[in-house]
Amino acid sequence: MDKPTDHVLVVFCHPKEDSFGARLLAEYTAGLTASGRTFEVADLYREQFAPVFEAGDYVQFDEGGIMPLSIRQQQARIVRADAITIISPLWWLGFPAMLKGWFDRVWSCGWAYEYANDPDGSLLPLRPYLLLMTTGGSASNFARNGYASALDSVIRVGVTGWCGVSESSLVLMHDTGMSETTARSHLEFVRSTSRLSGASTAVSHDPSIITILDTPVQARNRPAIRSAADA
Repeated sequence: MDKPTDHVLVVFCHPKEDSFGARLLAEYTAGLTASGRTFEVADLYREQFAPVFEAGDYVQFDEGGIMPLSIRQQQARIVRADAITIISPLWWLGFPAMLKGWFDRVWSCGWAYEYANDPDGSLLPLRPYLLLMTTGGSASNFARNGYASALDSVIRVGVTGWCGVSESSLVLMHDTGMSETTARSHLEFVRSTSRLSGASTAVSHDPSIITILDTPVQARNRPAIRSAADA
């Protein structure tokens, strides 16, 4: 097994404190601890992150100005991370508004990417991304309707592809909430995955309830050295 990535930013998105997502978060962070890695959790709801993009958020975009302190603190977390893991439900085949707003506001123009109609890619250093997303829909339904491949293009290639990705995996945990047996399988998978390096998901899983999207994506990156002070 590769040496585990040293420091992981875990972005957690769910409004309910007693959600199944919270159980996944507990399993994942327990595995990080067992693997000897450090981590910090950005719990967007508990921290009351404000996801709505306001006119003031254009300050860096339009004027090259300084973003609000709350945004710079989020960016500093990203700078510190050697890897980023996102734990969230999939709602209406996309990110919940809270998580979408985190990307809208935190990954700002002039900090994460340049303003251009065909930019070279991220202004941030390369790092692995792992997205663990729950959904009530079945794997067969997602495959039959092309949802999995569409999410692969939009989320992995389109979103993390512009965020300085070196490798990425999108895990869809199907049939969430349907049975405790399925829940246990998802929890065991997440615990095992948390012990691996980077975005690796090379653990045994049942493809009838878990879809893993991890085909290598060509990195779009202009290496730019950033420190926490830059954020």
